[in-house]
Amino acid sequence: MFRFVLISGLVLLTAACVPIPPLETVAILEPETMEQSADCFYNEILHISPGESADDGPTAGVPDFLDFHRIETVLDGENLKVVFYLEGIPEGFTKSPPAKGAIFDSSDDYFWIVLIDVEGTTKDASDIQQFEYMLGSSISLKQFRTKSPPEYKSFEELLSISLYRFVHDKKEVREASLHETGEAKFELSHESNSLTLSGEVPGITTDSKLEIYTVNVLDLGEETGHDYVSC
Repeated sequence: MFRFVLISGLVLLTAACVPIPPLETVAILEPETMEQSADCFYNEILHISPGESADDGPTAGVPDFLDFHRIETVLDGENLKVVFYLEGIPEGFTKSPPAKGAIFDSSDDYFWIVLIDVEGTTKDASDIQQFEYMLGSSISLKQFRTKSPPEYKSFEELLSISLYRFVHDKKEVREASLHETGEAKFELSHESNSLTLSGEVPGITTDSKLEIYTVNVLDLGEETGHDYVSC
């Protein structure tokens, strides 16, 4: 249940992502693969450090472009890159599945999210207050649910990305708790079925911790609609 609460709150907070240009193609350094880690929460959610990578098995209840089988991260100074290797990426969309939850009417539909604990001291994976930044990308298909939908939109032109800084009041996380900061970029590869997110994160080091997951808001429930980096 904590998964649903955490994701629901973040989805509502990240509804206003702004599209920006993709980053230029760069060489990805070969990161170290994580086999075991003490950063395993609830026996299912794995936190990894910048520069590490993790493999993940197939996940039911999410489309291929949210179902990742590997995550790689690269840290260059304070520039963080996170690569999602996905089961598949469509060229684009011609329609939208029906939106089931009215609670998410103001939200985008699909999310790729990296929560960043700069200090690396997270003790509770479900507590948003323990993270300082969020690197997030999303897609909205709402225009296909209007009276005059477009005939086609490419995956890339629908994709938006932002880097957010959390401003915590230690009482609750509200829309005002998220402030867009710095510059974030994405790189999309249909050849490798990969989506790379990057941004400058002040204070980040190899001792920081990352919580990485994807969300399908159109089919989000307690046990469906999301994929975590799992232990």
